[in-house]
Amino acid sequence: MDTILTNMKTGVIILAIVLLSSTAVGAGREFHVVVGGSDEAVGTKDAPFATIFRARDAIRKLGRGDGLPAGGVTVRIGQGRYVLSKPLMLTADDSGTKTTPITYAAVKGQKVVISAGRRIERWREERGGVWVADLPDVKAGKWCF
Repeated sequence: MDTILTNMKTGVIILAIVLLSSTAVGAGREFHVVVGGSDEAVGTKDAPFATIFRARDAIRKLGRGDGLPAGGVTVRIGQGRYVLSKPLMLTADDSGTKTTPITYAAVKGQKVVISAGRRIERWREERGGVWVADLPDVKAGKWCF
């Protein structure tokens, strides 16, 4: 479980760095992801995907390295909060090459939040100023906190 969490954190950090540092992206193929999109869609601006996972998988189907379109592939992520329910696993093949890079970038001027956390609700204060929340899934062994 620690390995999964570490990989998840690493993937999210790498993705966040790419999102924050992407200012200019070269020509090539584009996929679009928006909150409210559909993973059954084709990933165009008019028919965007709902998840980053689906965009990653669409790129993988295009091929690897020099098999990618000239100029590479860019995933444009629209404004909103994207909550990951599982780790976003990216490998070296998900980076493309120098001539066919793969870039994940927020749409210019839009704020994108990618969250891999899990919301814990119903906190209550107990004696001595200690805050407690019951986590039934942890108690049942369904989730490791």
